[in-house]
Amino acid sequence: MDRKSQEFNIPLGLEIRMNVFRSVGIGVAAISLMAAGCNTHPVSQNDKEGAVEYQEKFSVGSSEKIDILWVVDNSGSMCQEQKVLRDNFRLFVQELNATNLDFHIGVTTTDMNPNYTLEPVAQPGLLQATPQPVPGFDQSCQLAVDENGALIPGDYTPIRDAIAAAVACTESQNAAAFNWSDNEIECALLGVPAGCSIASAGCGGGGTACEPADLFPDASQYRNIPKVLKSEDYKTTTGALDVDRLSADFSCMSLVGTRGYGIETGLVAAVEAVSPTNTGGAEDALEGESTDPSAPNHGLLRRDSRFALVFVTDENDCSHEGSRNLEDYFDPTRPELNATSACGGDICEIVNKEGYENSPLIPVEDLKEQFLTNLAVSKGKVLGDSFSESEVLVASIHGISRRYEGAVPTEEQCSNDQFEKVAPTCATTLGQAFSGDRYDRFLRTFPADNFYPPEEGGADVPLTGWMCNGDFSPALQAIGEFLSDPGGGCINRPVLPCTGPDDTSCPAFPYGRGEGQCTQVPNTGTNETPARYYCNSGLQLRARLTQALPAAQLQEQLRATGYCIEESIGDRTFPDGCVISEDRYRIDPCPSGLPGVKFLWEDELEAQRVLAGAEIQLRYNSLTSQTADLVQ
Repeated sequence: MDRKSQEFNIPLGLEIRMNVFRSVGIGVAAISLMAAGCNTHPVSQNDKEGAVEYQEKFSVGSSEKIDILWVVDNSGSMCQEQKVLRDNFRLFVQELNATNLDFHIGVTTTDMNPNYTLEPVAQPGLLQATPQPVPGFDQSCQLAVDENGALIPGDYTPIRDAIAAAVACTESQNAAAFNWSDNEIECALLGVPAGCSIASAGCGGGGTACEPADLFPDASQYRNIPKVLKSEDYKTTTGALDVDRLSADFSCMSLVGTRGYGIETGLVAAVEAVSPTNTGGAEDALEGESTDPSAPNHGLLRRDSRFALVFVTDENDCSHEGSRNLEDYFDPTRPELNATSACGGDICEIVNKEGYENSPLIPVEDLKEQFLTNLAVSKGKVLGDSFSESEVLVASIHGISRRYEGAVPTEEQCSNDQFEKVAPTCATTLGQAFSGDRYDRFLRTFPADNFYPPEEGGADVPLTGWMCNGDFSPALQAIGEFLSDPGGGCINRPVLPCTGPDDTSCPAFPYGRGEGQCTQVPNTGTNETPARYYCNSGLQLRARLTQALPAAQLQEQLRATGYCIEESIGDRTFPDGCVISEDRYRIDPCPSGLPGVKFLWEDELEAQRVLAGAEIQLRYNSLTSQTADLVQ
């Protein structure tokens, strides 16, 4: 059963999203039989022929739980992309805040090589909270580039940006102590003593060479940033989420740097990050279960939370047996990847060529199965029994997918530079991005409603290559919207369709609220999506009090909220509830350009306070499968 068919409790303020008039593949009547918590019965809300009523229940004052793991590429070319992530994380967290999600957030990297000493901070598959701002060898992370992508000599803007980000993570936040001159930055990057005077690092002047790390705060100067960011720790005294403080801590946590191993293995990093060895079990394990609170990643996972996995990378995945740090799934029969090949980093794309015989890369299907198994065991559950893939959401910001099509070169041809080089799939202001094919395919191993961006055009059409947009900040908001919705998107039913503005068949709103209007479905009427219409009188929000009180007292409490249509209070068809007045919420388009609508409270905090403890029902009318077939 997919997540859209499950009964779920949703906090007040959730964007209640509906995919209006979207092809569903099965009849509406069939869906209604599957949907737990959705009742069908003869329509009382209106009398449009063939209509069936649906009710979905939501609890106010509770929070949907989700644990989120970010896997951030920390290889040499990622400084610009990491800056976009830091600067725009607020867009992501505001979506979580809009739905009052109870979340945990952790970050790990794509570096799974424990012997790569250039990067001392990031550890294979482990959560990272200590900033790593020191640049690697990619000069575009040291010097600014012009609009044509050419380096600008003497313009150390990327270094200064990294210094500012690092200083913001210190206890003192004393920027003046790290206000280096261009000359000081240059000699530290080059490692020469002449002209250096970085006094706080004890180098220069006396002939001691400065190093890039000397430009940045010492690890002891950083404030204590938790390895797991928990929404409960960022609540103000009023219960609101402190978005500024949360965004600041994530900026430090996600400053994973650009000194990571150049062969990125994000998929196997995710597999090991949720392994019971690293998690030590769920934070809220049942009594008697074996858990280890001292495990490095303990605290990220909870037994009954949904789980989300988000990748950010400008390179393809190269997960192979040699990239494993734990040996739980080690396959000795798989050939080793020649990471020192004269083909350089291209070797990962070459062995990913479709049809490559006996590839050293671990199939994405195997990685998915290993990931789910680890996640289930860490939660104290059993894959396929008490835990399934429907509880997992996956999203990715990567380059456009494209597999290597050249001839497979010999090592000699690699040495002589006689092979077809792997070209980037795009070049933007963020630099070059290469194929994200394996991330693309990993996402597609999950049900369509569980991965984002959605598939458009079939399996042969690459998923949206957000890394190739030049600014993936809109993607952060879109992913936040996706993770914030327990239904994984809009409800997959057509809401009381009509034919167009001149259609007068829409029923009137109840309680004398006026005539229903045939309204165009948002995000339709374009070249890609023909105009579609629905009756706005087919949608309704209701509140029901759950206390065992006399009817008169219940009605007085409903009236006191100020949220009810007066005429609906005490209605014999809904004696302990009322219809919520339309001026208390608004109807907005579905997110990310999808055809449909969503509900938003006009004053979320007030609604949460006034209606705390009430059951909110989304009530809407659709059509029977036979009637719906005529209009789809």
